[in-house]
Amino acid sequence: MSKEDEDHRYIYLNIAMELCDGTIDDFVKGTKLFPGLTKKGIMIDTAKALTYLHSGNIVHKDIKPTNVLLSNKSCAAKLADFGIAKTVSANQTFTNTRSGTPLWTAPEIIDVTRKDERLKPGIDIFSLGLVYYYLHKGVALFGNDELNIVNGKHLSLTDTLPGDDSLQDLITAMIQNVAKDRISSSNILSHPYFWDDSKIMDYFREVKDTVADKTNSNGKELNDKAERDISNIIGGQSWIIKLPDELRDYFTKKNMSKRPYKDTFPELVMCIRNWARQSFLPDSYVNNCSSIYFTIFYFIKS
Repeated sequence: MSKEDEDHRYIYLNIAMELCDGTIDDFVKGTKLFPGLTKKGIMIDTAKALTYLHSGNIVHKDIKPTNVLLSNKSCAAKLADFGIAKTVSANQTFTNTRSGTPLWTAPEIIDVTRKDERLKPGIDIFSLGLVYYYLHKGVALFGNDELNIVNGKHLSLTDTLPGDDSLQDLITAMIQNVAKDRISSSNILSHPYFWDDSKIMDYFREVKDTVADKTNSNGKELNDKAERDISNIIGGQSWIIKLPDELRDYFTKKNMSKRPYKDTFPELVMCIRNWARQSFLPDSYVNNCSSIYFTIFYFIKS
């Protein structure tokens, strides 16, 4: 067979892509500047890209920092390098063949004892969770040994992401050892980490109404458990003590507009709900209390 005939057996596809300015690796190491991009913005863009891929039954299989391109022109992050991507039909799995990049790969691909396990789109979720951590901390979550991924041995999220309960929870949901236990790509952006202040306050309004309703069994159960465990929930201190001085003075000393709050769980939920209404408060006060928001949120969630 001539070379010309041989070439006719294949279909060649040329893809023209935007010339981007760098990658997440450049962003983290500071080797290039991306003035219009933020960590959360990059996370949102990559989550949207992965949701789009998975909705079209495409699995990327090689998500890593250098495969996320960053563009200053469009102020966007873009998934790249689809060299080993695979198309699967809805709910289909595919044969486990060693692929991807060490340190950024899901355990079911690395673990030789799971070589017969059929792979699912969840392998991309795991890898993206590792990229999210790297984006914030600049190191690989599982260190430099891929056996740590197999054994589930990683850096403590509590210690390395202190005070950021929502990010800890999101990454934990993405790096579950069993694929079916991981959050889906379509649910990543619904995670509380991406909630704005309005959505947070809407949530606490619903909780406040539930806890305040004496006839609501869920509210009573939540309140009873909270009253028993409140010191563990917020780190062994009164929630009032954890407030900034001026904010604590405002909420605990009687003034013309409201009664002082008491050191109980229902009062804490009500106080959180009312923080957003205090237009006179500096943003620093609200930001200071954000860890309390999410500490309480995850207690309620559990």
